[in-house]
Amino acid sequence: EGATQNDIATQLGISRVMVVRLLADARRRNEVRITIAAPLTDLLLLEREVETRFAINRVIVAPFADADADPVKVIAAAAGNFISGAMRDGMTVGVGWGRTLSNTLPFILGATLDDFRVVSLLGGIAAARRFNPAEFAWQFAELFQGEGFLIPAPAVVDSPETKYALLERCGLSAIFEMADKLDMALLSCGGISTLTTSYRTGYLSEADRRSLIEAGAIGDVLYNFINQDRSE
Repeated sequence: EGATQNDIATQLGISRVMVVRLLADARRRNEVRITIAAPLTDLLLLEREVETRFAINRVIVAPFADADADPVKVIAAAAGNFISGAMRDGMTVGVGWGRTLSNTLPFILGATLDDFRVVSLLGGIAAARRFNPAEFAWQFAELFQGEGFLIPAPAVVDSPETKYALLERCGLSAIFEMADKLDMALLSCGGISTLTTSYRTGYLSEADRRSLIEAGAIGDVLYNFINQDRSE
């Protein structure tokens, strides 16, 4: 209601210091959010430059002052704000996984959407504790009261033969057909120079990581490794 901290303290019969503490606690619980809506000219120019250079329809830059700190929360907040405004009735949305996407969940304003479907684009990761493709897909679907569709198979298997057997004999083809007709896909691109989520799971050894770097890989999207030209 536009009240100052002093006004709130008077109404509640507490000190202004207590109001400050309560607001800080509320921000930590993500119950109170403070945003700045003023246009940032330099950021807008940078967004347009990246859009033009790489032929991307929309680029959102998330500014972060400390180059040595972890930027995940800042990226997650920007992504969560975008996602909140992009979801609509009747959509089928494919989702990836990882620490960055999981951190978007507190920043997404959920809603009750009709005929809303969420498809996980990766199989299960048994070794990942906090970050798991199935867990993220279900939580995301719950935010919009939608239906979730998972891939009931491991994300990484021991051979191409095992992969094709799972696709052909275990009923996964229907989910893959849904994934071919998405209205939107929410993915994060993991780096390879640091221990991102893909490597914390234990599916890729340090020797594999070094071999991929030597081959020119700079990151991965759902275990599809890419070089600087974005080709696999």
